[in-house]
Amino acid sequence: MSLSPSGTAAAAIYLASLASGERRPQKAIAKIAGVSEVTLRNRFQFMEGFMQQLVLPRGRAPKLDTSSPPAP
Repeated sequence: MSLSPSGTAAAAIYLASLASGERRPQKAIAKIAGVSEVTLRNRFQFMEGFMQQLVLPRGRAPKLDTSSPPAP
């Protein structure tokens, strides 16, 4: 399966808009990216699973080990 760069980019923009709280309509993003809404939705569903694994819940930062100084 080959994923078009423009469809993947459109899905990434849509995901970023959701994550930032500045939701944009799929139709508008698809039109600007030059892809169909179906393509955007398909790429979004494909990427959404990965994003849920990578993004921490809001308000939570990763714990940093501050017990030892960083290595040079």
